[in-house]
Amino acid sequence: MFVACAVCGKSFRLKPSDAARARRHACGEDCLRELRRDPSYVREIARKLSEAKGGRVTVTCVICGRAREVTQSVANGSREDLCGLDGPCLAEWQRRRVLRHNPLSSPAARAKQAATSRARWREKTRRSAPRSPRRSVPRRGGAGGTSTRLRALPPCSFDDLPARDREIVVRYYGLDTKAPSTAAELAAAFGLSTRPVRDSLARSLRSLLGHPTAQAPRAPAVNPKHRPPSTPTSARPNAAAPS
Repeated sequence: MFVACAVCGKSFRLKPSDAARARRHACGEDCLRELRRDPSYVREIARKLSEAKGGRVTVTCVICGRAREVTQSVANGSREDLCGLDGPCLAEWQRRRVLRHNPLSSPAARAKQAATSRARWREKTRRSAPRSPRRSVPRRGGAGGTSTRLRALPPCSFDDLPARDREIVVRYYGLDTKAPSTAAELAAAFGLSTRPVRDSLARSLRSLLGHPTAQAPRAPAVNPKHRPPSTPTSARPNAAAPS
């Protein structure tokens, strides 16, 4: 059968089966190239191809619920349809997907996270709370120590000591049923330094216990790095020669 070219109008022979496929025909390559530049012809061909594959179907966006038409291949390629590949619907879908597949979003994980946060807050509050100053209790020895031996003495044994020495040894070892005092506390109470307090304790122990094994508290050790420099031999005064 003869059909007319849609571009140049020339009549040419075409098979009936080929003529039934389209409403517009081209007689050659040049006319066909010119016909493909027509947007209406391109849309017509695309519609026919889509109808041959099943046609366009209506899908609904899972986020906003808006309906739109897509091809059958696009509808079959996704279980969840969106308005497009960009925009707020895609961002919201990605956020929901992350929360759905995140193990920390389960109720048990959220409860555990809340309990951990509360425990950390309580620990932080406990550490930041002001603490009462600790009072250092001096060690006076256990069973058989100096404190135990002093308590075993009769009360009249302390009468021979001077009043200040007697009060220092009683308060230092806690013989008056009170908490023992440190050497620094006794020095502040009597207006002395710690060295006279230790000397007084040493004298009292020698007088009460009678031998040097009962020692008074030792003075703190001097760090060799902070020890005062010794006097050079050349600067020392020469001893007088024997006459």
